[in-house]
Amino acid sequence: MIGAVLTALYIVPYIILQENSFVPYHDQLDGEVMNYIFRAKYLFSPGGVIPEFMNGMAKSSMVLPAPLGVLFYRLLPPFEAYVCMQSFIMFTGYTGMFLLVTELTGQKAGALLTAVLFAFLPVYPVYGLAILGQPLLLWGFVQLYKNRNRFWAFFSVMIYALFSSLVLVGFAWIGLGFLLSLFFLARRERRQQALRLFAGTSVLTVVYLLCNADILAETLGIGQTYITHREEMVQSAVPLTLHNFLESWVGNGIYAPTCAGGILLLAAGLLVAGVLWCLYKKCSLSSIKGYTHYKRIAALLLLTLGVALVSQLWNITPILALREKLGGIFVYFQASRISWTMPVWWFIILALCLALMNEVCGGRRKILRLCIIAVPILLVGKMILDLSPLKNNSKLVLLAGAYEQTTWADIYCEDIFGQIAEKLPQDKSSYRVASIGMYPSAALYNGYYCLDGYSNNYSLEYKHEFRKIISGELAKNEAVRAYFDEWGNRCYMMTGETGFAVLIGKKDKVSLNDLQINMEQFQLMGGKYIFSAVPIENAEELGLALLEGSPFSTQASYYEVWVYET
Repeated sequence: MIGAVLTALYIVPYIILQENSFVPYHDQLDGEVMNYIFRAKYLFSPGGVIPEFMNGMAKSSMVLPAPLGVLFYRLLPPFEAYVCMQSFIMFTGYTGMFLLVTELTGQKAGALLTAVLFAFLPVYPVYGLAILGQPLLLWGFVQLYKNRNRFWAFFSVMIYALFSSLVLVGFAWIGLGFLLSLFFLARRERRQQALRLFAGTSVLTVVYLLCNADILAETLGIGQTYITHREEMVQSAVPLTLHNFLESWVGNGIYAPTCAGGILLLAAGLLVAGVLWCLYKKCSLSSIKGYTHYKRIAALLLLTLGVALVSQLWNITPILALREKLGGIFVYFQASRISWTMPVWWFIILALCLALMNEVCGGRRKILRLCIIAVPILLVGKMILDLSPLKNNSKLVLLAGAYEQTTWADIYCEDIFGQIAEKLPQDKSSYRVASIGMYPSAALYNGYYCLDGYSNNYSLEYKHEFRKIISGELAKNEAVRAYFDEWGNRCYMMTGETGFAVLIGKKDKVSLNDLQINMEQFQLMGGKYIFSAVPIENAEELGLALLEGSPFSTQASYYEVWVYET
């Protein structure tokens, strides 16, 4: 209960600030949140398209990273759904890690500390239980191995599959499950355990297949209605340097952050101390107190090194050349995402370090134990807090008016779009819009039918048609051209002058002096209005008329929006 209360503190600023809360917007408010909102809206509707999105794109263009998470957005308004999903994954992360660590070490104090830190990892809630649900999944596998709590074990496996993504991380757990099953099957005395692990992994696989049936059918060419734009993706090789390897091993990026610097410091220190003690006492490592924990820590450190190495090797030049030669799924499938398993391994290492300290430094040496673990634990906590939205939201609460951050309300700017709606035709389905200098998701969120959008699985033909609109701008900026042509998930109205900027605030004082877009193609695709976060100086040359009332803005708004009509 102490841990649950501590975990709940994370949500308090969201309750106070509501839509004025800071929410990491990259890959969330511009993409994944939209997927949940519109898949929820058309959850039970007939037909295979979402009319508002990218001129009526197929439902499979809005892939859900956590399929059952759509229920939050079906039952609640978007912001409340986001916060409830955040709460759900944090409590699941805390509970799963507490159960797992208690199972592995039998020490609840260490389980409490590890589980709370793990639950506070700054992961994106739109990806569901992909990261924070892994301890619960592992706990389920442990229960199956030990033939205990079979109902809850299978339940934990199913929950994880329903609230996570097969392509982001699920494939790694399926592979690990079947490998362990084969390993134990080869040992006669462990065959019953192997069969139970195989059953658990099979359940995980079947649920994933059911949740991703449309994507899998599309990949296999069954009932395919369009060629995905991923067919033209160009993967860039990543050199295997010491810096990249260490970043993958200890930092692990923004999607699956480990914040493991302090954990590595503690684990390495304990292992070195153990070896030095053996040299001093002239004894074997297996004879010292806590040897089992030493062995597990060393094994998991080697595992994390292996995962980091595989993750890096997947995108080096020779492997990439082979993948491109094979073509198809081998090009765009990212096996490097095996690194999404890193956080759980690192925090199990932390739990084992705490258990080892408890065993070696018990009794009168408790003060020594606290002194040894204090610095690494504080370092882990600081790294988590520095990356966490909690830091920004706490400042927004405590320093009201004296601290600024881009918030949920700033991104979706319902106040501005409320003003715009009074000037535009009420039947939004009768025309199409596109955005410049702001996320297309803002217009989409406010009910407009958009030509532009963010998708990792849309029609290649549509990409080519949309490109005709912005071809003049792509020719001005090679970096922007490569970004669109060689990746293309962001099918945006990019410009050579503003580059990749899609959050141009009214304080930035930016304008477009020579916008070169194909207005004939824009209108051919149904385009009628352009929402621009910057003034277009050559609008008349393009045949664009500035809508009366532009720029639309409020005193508190992040944007001011110029609305141009063809």
